[in-house]
Amino acid sequence: MICRSSDTPNRLATALHKLALAERHDAWREAHGRGLSPTQAQILSMVATRPRTVSELAADLGLTAGTVSASASALEQKGLVRKRPVPDGGRARHVVPTPAGRAAV
Repeated sequence: MICRSSDTPNRLATALHKLALAERHDAWREAHGRGLSPTQAQILSMVATRPRTVSELAADLGLTAGTVSASASALEQKGLVRKRPVPDGGRARHVVPTPAGRAAV
């Protein structure tokens, strides 16, 4: 079979898409094994590197603030994160991991 250079971008895009799907599937399976939703696992991983507000998490994940807020609240109920006031941030609160949350990452 002859591979034309014009086919290369399409084949590369297809391969990258398949790789991304496989990675997402593995991440979902791992999150489920830890009793987390995929969104909860992403949030926990992100706040382990630095505290973030719900708005920051929503922007970084491409989700609504409501979705992120609900997931962060579920993580808080599981004892994996807590919310603390942002200095000079008005009503904004940082989502930060607890020791149990850090251990789960």
